[in-house]
Amino acid sequence: MIRKQLKKIFGYQDFRDNQMEVVESVMSQKNTLTIMPTGSGKSLCYQLPGVTLKGMAIVVSPLIALMKNQVDFLQSKGIQAAFLNSTLNKKRIKEVYESIHAQKLKLLYIAPETLNKKETIDFLKTAHLSFIAVDEAHCISEWGYDFRPEYGKLKNTIQELGTLPVIALTATATQPVQDDILKKLNIENATVFKASFLRPNLYYEIRPKQNTEKQIINFLKEHDQHSGIIYCHSRKKVEEMAKLLQANGIQAAPYHAGLDHHMRVTSQDGFLTHQIRVIVATIAFGMGIDKADVRFVIHYDAPKSMENYYQETGRAGRDGKKAKCILYYNPDDINKLEKLNVNKNVSERENGNLLLAEVRYFASSSICIRKQILNYFGEQLEKECGECSNCLHPTPTYQGKTFLVKILEAIEATRHQLSFIHLSKFLCGIQDPYIENNEFNALPSFGSGQDKLPPFWRSFIHQTMLMGYIRRETTGGPLSITPKGKSFLKKPHPLSLHEEKKYDLLQNRAPQEKDVVDQKLLPSLLALRNKEAARKGIKPYLVFQEHILENMATYYPTTLKALTDLPHVSLSKANKFGTPFVQLISQYVLDHDIKSVETMIFKPSSTKFANRIQFIKQIDKKIDLKELANMRNMTYRSVIKELEEICRAGVRLNIDYHIDTLLTKEEQEDIYEYFYDLEDDNIEQACDELGDDYEEDEVRLMYIKFFSEVAN
Repeated sequence: MIRKQLKKIFGYQDFRDNQMEVVESVMSQKNTLTIMPTGSGKSLCYQLPGVTLKGMAIVVSPLIALMKNQVDFLQSKGIQAAFLNSTLNKKRIKEVYESIHAQKLKLLYIAPETLNKKETIDFLKTAHLSFIAVDEAHCISEWGYDFRPEYGKLKNTIQELGTLPVIALTATATQPVQDDILKKLNIENATVFKASFLRPNLYYEIRPKQNTEKQIINFLKEHDQHSGIIYCHSRKKVEEMAKLLQANGIQAAPYHAGLDHHMRVTSQDGFLTHQIRVIVATIAFGMGIDKADVRFVIHYDAPKSMENYYQETGRAGRDGKKAKCILYYNPDDINKLEKLNVNKNVSERENGNLLLAEVRYFASSSICIRKQILNYFGEQLEKECGECSNCLHPTPTYQGKTFLVKILEAIEATRHQLSFIHLSKFLCGIQDPYIENNEFNALPSFGSGQDKLPPFWRSFIHQTMLMGYIRRETTGGPLSITPKGKSFLKKPHPLSLHEEKKYDLLQNRAPQEKDVVDQKLLPSLLALRNKEAARKGIKPYLVFQEHILENMATYYPTTLKALTDLPHVSLSKANKFGTPFVQLISQYVLDHDIKSVETMIFKPSSTKFANRIQFIKQIDKKIDLKELANMRNMTYRSVIKELEEICRAGVRLNIDYHIDTLLTKEEQEDIYEYFYDLEDDNIEQACDELGDDYEEDEVRLMYIKFFSEVAN
């Protein structure tokens, strides 16, 4: 019966994993908790019973985008479904209410904020309801990665609606989150179904967050037939990244809660219909996009929790085919997120920091990434996967027998009462209120590992947990010794562990493009510049400044068009000086078999770009610069410096009309000749040396004239 309905309504030949057992539980009117990874078909577990049972099922969802997506899908199958949330106008809400009253609907998707309203509850009391499905149920738990206060009110709301069976669903839930869901929905008697968290088709990689934009653009151009998602922390970064990708010819769109509803819908629909290839979204914003062929998920910033990471990477490869998950990591990302927790209440702050600590251990560890993920969710992978970046690029190993003995002895001495953090402090001999209050600092083993720093011990404890010598029941909970650990303590044996990954060089500084300058190519470019300068009878910096050559040796522009994509290289400058340089780079790339030779386009912000266009237009109209300063509410010196920047960006400016009112032809020639002899691009030196005869503003204006005519 159920299989026939599955094929008739949804067109599926058979159930996946434990879908059938979950459906049968709901059909039998039993309270049910289902934990199934993203892409394993959670929605079917309530959609099929919702269509089959008499009455209308209520589906609580915090994801507005997902509601529309799911309702569209159901309606395409001929199923009567609708949604209620804050995006609907009064007319549409009335239409939905009329459909419910007429008993036409089988599934009603509703936001928790809408469901908890008194008028909604009063109306639904009159409806014929079959059951309530609580999707994204982890939102009810303060231990969950996306806690929402409105979910906490659902228990009372459900009770007011009468005695209805409840199915709670989530993609990720540790044991404390599971317990919270059952308790706060008042379904402690629920049947629990838990699918495996193993996603063998996903490739996991963690990279240092260095030259990230360039890496992402090259990755996207290498995978130009594939769709994917890029996650960033801030809305500002989402929009900047989307614009950068668009400037580099990549079909991308931003997606975050701050965008208007129409723009979010347009982005979502474009992504689903392959008109948009890449969605750039905020971390922890539930996109709810049901797209099976996402081939990559990139985290530009570290996630806020392991649950977040698993949920977001789980959007890749839902069709079962290979997909890539790349995380760019800098420890500073975690530090910034910890600072954001400062204003939260004590409980939320502590929970949030514990979740961030897990991400820190995960990203820094050299242990198999897949093994770490499964272990976090209470599942064991006996062997390393051999396919993640940690397995493919292992760090050096060291002997850990004596260290593990110290840890196990410390756990025994403190009667299994120390958490991950407290144990590392105990070993280092660091005083702590918890340690002092329990008088653990009086134990002989206190400080037994003070020859090592806390980060070493935290890394070691994390690895030995994954190896099965130590366990903990909850995140942030006390550690205990496993039977395997007890056997080791009785008879210690050699133990090989991996060194932690080092990110020290990335801390407290922004990535620099100089880090990837091709040091073999750069000397050849410098020599060519000197040769071209001598041939033209000008100083080398007037051909190309050194930072431009460094960009050439980073991005390998092999055409004049690609050269103009670099900062400070206009089309006129590229045409004037660029041909021999792109020829040299083309040959170099060929000789050294350099692949994915792509130049990343750097675009100024739209506001700054528009301002500069206006400046150039006003110069073309020969508006006096002092008048221009008044028009723009700027100082005269600020206008001159802005023109300097425009000139240095490769734009040729003609300000003779203004200079002629300040200096005679002889004075202009005098300064012009001086600049011809100036060895480098040092305007401050010129102002100092010419200061006795000319005003600084006059020197700067002549520099703009000289640089425009000779270098641009």
